[in-house]
Amino acid sequence: MGGAKRSYIPMRSQLIKLIGKFLTIDDSSRSEAETGMQPKVDNSTPCESQPYKTAPALYKNNYFLKIFRIFAKSTMSHTVTITRTTAVSTGTAVYVNSGYLSTTPGLLKLAQLLLGAACVGVVGYYMDHGNYYYTVSPKAELFYLLVAVAFLIGTFCLFTACLVSLSTASIISKTIYELIYHGVAFIMYLASGLTLMIEVNHYKNNYGRNYEPYLAAAIMGLVMAVLYLLSTFFANRSYRGI
Repeated sequence: MGGAKRSYIPMRSQLIKLIGKFLTIDDSSRSEAETGMQPKVDNSTPCESQPYKTAPALYKNNYFLKIFRIFAKSTMSHTVTITRTTAVSTGTAVYVNSGYLSTTPGLLKLAQLLLGAACVGVVGYYMDHGNYYYTVSPKAELFYLLVAVAFLIGTFCLFTACLVSLSTASIISKTIYELIYHGVAFIMYLASGLTLMIEVNHYKNNYGRNYEPYLAAAIMGLVMAVLYLLSTFFANRSYRGI
């Protein structure tokens, strides 16, 4: 293929030169026709005079000559430089749906996260460092801690999904998932908060100085129940399209 290409290029150059000579000859004939002058006749051969070309015939020939000019120009070799810019991204863009924080469901989830972390921290700390008598069974504290940890993780996943994905925030609120989730969370926090409050007040003397931290945890659990009740109300409105 490479040898055929090299032999083709000189042939094309010779063809262009021949066409150029033909165009030069015709240009001189056309200039004579436009000025009204007849072509020169060779006096050495008076019997063989050159035929006279009329102007229409020359212009007709010029029409084909224009086609030859276009062909010659199109066959000339030329170089085209193409500049291409490529943008390379080495990371994955993360979009934050900051508008979700300005909505009521978003603010409720943020409050549930912060207060839920406080509930887990208080009960987890005083269960490990408590100095109450061993006659008190830690069943109420364990139940409260289990509920607090479970819904802290669930709310964190739900809040994060709505925060980093606009489609999740708009679609999941129209499903029944949030209605069931927040309804169950309301019931479990209400049960665990009341259980811990009754247990602490019943064995007030046995808790000693840990009485107030556990009582505060029980109150925070009831506040969490109210927050999840509000979330259940808004989830029901969103699910029904109200």
